[in-house]
Amino acid sequence: MYLHFRLKSLRCIKGDDRWGDPDFYFTWQVYQDTEPQALLQQGFSTGCPIDEGHTVAPGEQVTLTDTNFTFKLPALQPGEQTRVWVDLFCWESDGDTAMVKRLFTNQAAAKLWELYEANQLQKEKTIKAFMSWMDSDGMNILQTAITAAGGAPAALIPIARSVFSLTKLAIQAISEDDDELIGMTRTELVIARSSEGKYRYRWITDEGAEVPVEREVTPYYQTPVLREFNGENVVGLNMYFQVVFDLNDRGREP
Repeated sequence: MYLHFRLKSLRCIKGDDRWGDPDFYFTWQVYQDTEPQALLQQGFSTGCPIDEGHTVAPGEQVTLTDTNFTFKLPALQPGEQTRVWVDLFCWESDGDTAMVKRLFTNQAAAKLWELYEANQLQKEKTIKAFMSWMDSDGMNILQTAITAAGGAPAALIPIARSVFSLTKLAIQAISEDDDELIGMTRTELVIARSSEGKYRYRWITDEGAEVPVEREVTPYYQTPVLREFNGENVVGLNMYFQVVFDLNDRGREP
């Protein structure tokens, strides 16, 4: 089984940028909380320049081929159930877009945990050391991530649970000094396997839970609206998710 995501279009309902029309881009995290550790994959918009976003004038809607990704879902034994979270973050490009994108790489997640242990689990010291590391080796991190994004569907990688709380602090540090975080939308996928070995799953969003299904080729659409806390930027998204049993079904729409 695989999880496929595609962002189809972006609409700038309201935009504010000191240089002209706003530039929006996206970062994402897919993660599963398991014993004894968590599983993670993350990434960023690759359909625009590394240090920029997609330019969208207020009132305009643009069709996107980015962001999209496909990941192999963890296998379940009969009788098991698990949850997978997908967080999509929308940013307005301003101070240091490349810095934000570096944070949402698997290499950065691993480094964050390494520094946390080296700094004896002190969060403030860890974030300072982490920001310094990203400044010094940023472009190599991004190029490696972009190359990996063009490959075959990946699996979620093991990561320490503490990385998630540290990532939130790093996001806060970046959004205070550099690019502006417009907002985030979360989608939860619950997967269960019966004692007979049959899979069932359902989607959970802010609007509630969908009815469990056993197989679905038709994409599950969402159209969230994300608003910056100060109201200066508001964007509307058209996106979809699929649980894919056969990779040939990926991206198939009615």
